[in-house]
Amino acid sequence: MISPELARQTMLDRARPLPAAPVALREALGLTLAADVLPLDDQPPFDNSAMDGYAVRAADVAGAAREQPIALTVVETIPAGSWPARIIGAGQAAKIMTGAPLPEGADAVVRVEDTDTAAPQVRLFHEPALGENIRRRGEDLRRGQPALRAGQRLTPARVGLCAAAGCAAVFVHRRPRIGVVVTGEELVEPGEPLPPGKIRNSNSYALHAQILETGGEPVHYGIAPDERRATAALLRRALGECDIVLTSGGVSAGDFDVVKDALADAGGAIFFTRVAQRPGAPLVGGAAGETLFYGLPGNPVSVMVCFEMYVRPAIRRLLGRQNLWRPRLTGCFEEPFRKPAGLTFWARVIVRRDGDRVALTPSAPQGSGVLRSMALGDGLAELPPEMTVAGPGDPLTVHLFDNDD
Repeated sequence: MISPELARQTMLDRARPLPAAPVALREALGLTLAADVLPLDDQPPFDNSAMDGYAVRAADVAGAAREQPIALTVVETIPAGSWPARIIGAGQAAKIMTGAPLPEGADAVVRVEDTDTAAPQVRLFHEPALGENIRRRGEDLRRGQPALRAGQRLTPARVGLCAAAGCAAVFVHRRPRIGVVVTGEELVEPGEPLPPGKIRNSNSYALHAQILETGGEPVHYGIAPDERRATAALLRRALGECDIVLTSGGVSAGDFDVVKDALADAGGAIFFTRVAQRPGAPLVGGAAGETLFYGLPGNPVSVMVCFEMYVRPAIRRLLGRQNLWRPRLTGCFEEPFRKPAGLTFWARVIVRRDGDRVALTPSAPQGSGVLRSMALGDGLAELPPEMTVAGPGDPLTVHLFDNDD
């Protein structure tokens, strides 16, 4: 039995960011840049109007007000997508639309709401500051200067910025393929009748969602029977096709727990078989070549907790992410919380913030089969091995379920 820290590091030491490849921009959301994004042009590519209005020389409109309008001669209209044909001289203005190029000679734009048109003149009721309502060339992006850096995750805004930079595709670390093999002849799929002695297959669905949320691509290999040869065949296939393979169940010491032997038959190596924690003590870590293997316990809370604390950081490393961890904070239980000595305990908690104080309460009964404790919880409070009672004065690290950048 090894510590959670050693188990986690043992696996992360073998995780490497996946090779970079160009991906079409519309397919890149959530992936991590493997190279800087360099704009092909300045953005905006020219000085342009931030408003529908009139391009003017600010000096010509000095002192303009509602009670004292100033009239200018309109010499042209400039729609977005066209190029100005006239230079704005003294006493002149150009009607201009949002995004249209600023004509030479103009140094401010008065919005249309502050004007009154009586062709061929416009009366202006507002004295603009020099540069008012003008978007300057390159104020957003400069050609050749990185718009985004390698290691950044592509959010919707960053995808838009890549498009503004002129990139139809970006170099990213590809999405890792995560194989899922659930074990146990007692499992029944949702929607099917539940015979006596059977249980619902919730682990496959929870893992599917966790993988998607983390940025991986789930690949399902079905339910393995409690038989060594058949399980080994599924594992051999999954290990050859995926970057990480997960199993749930079959890793303890029961007569039908065949996963460890099946992994060996499939060509895998085992690094550890138990971790000093609850829930999730019977956690197996291993590998076959470059493919990582996690033999997760069978209880649904144990499966999700072990994914959170061990698998999720490994997937993020494969994705090329710089930060592997969930957001964390420090909080205290409102009432004494008891745990066994000698084990790290992952308590599922509700977090309540009251000013600078963070109060914790158990989200539900803490049994490893009470999936409701994960569904209702805000995060996992980490109780260290030496602690047996966590009280109101004992600060604990809480690993929040919130997503981060």
